[in-house]
Amino acid sequence: SSGPYTFSYTINAGSLQTTSSATITASSSNAGTFTYNLISVKDNSNGCSNPASGTAIITVNSQPAAALITTTVNHLCNNQGYPITVSNFVSGYSYTWYKDAAFLKTSVTDTIINNQSGSFYVIPVSDKGCTAASNSDTLNITNSNISAPVITGWFHVCPQGKTKLGVIPLDSSESF
Repeated sequence: SSGPYTFSYTINAGSLQTTSSATITASSSNAGTFTYNLISVKDNSNGCSNPASGTAIITVNSQPAAALITTTVNHLCNNQGYPITVSNFVSGYSYTWYKDAAFLKTSVTDTIINNQSGSFYVIPVSDKGCTAASNSDTLNITNSNISAPVITGWFHVCPQGKTKLGVIPLDSSESF
């Protein structure tokens, strides 16, 4: 509440600050521990002041850095799985992975194995529950499939005989 009072206080034993509000908004822009000490209360209607004491200790936890992700293979063949790794991994953090802007999974390890095409990014969450201010860069993975070939021809021939063998794809939309 506000009223005819002025509250004097310090933050981390710094310079004296005053407010006419009984509520102070603690700054959370910098990580650290901040000690708010109430020094006095003054009644503005009559000028009387009274020493006061009270302490509030506020801890502002660090925000994780955006994750840096890498892969050794940006193009998959036949949905083979390859790792995507958080190169600035922090043990104790969790990592929320997204594929094409949709939730994929949460992991507590530095690497996931991926066998899908799409656009991937990750958001770290610290052990204190703080989320990174920005997503990792997006990693674009593509995939191509080629069907297994089938060998055709005459498999039984007589001595000195010849046969012609051919290779055709199992998928009729492909050709070799």
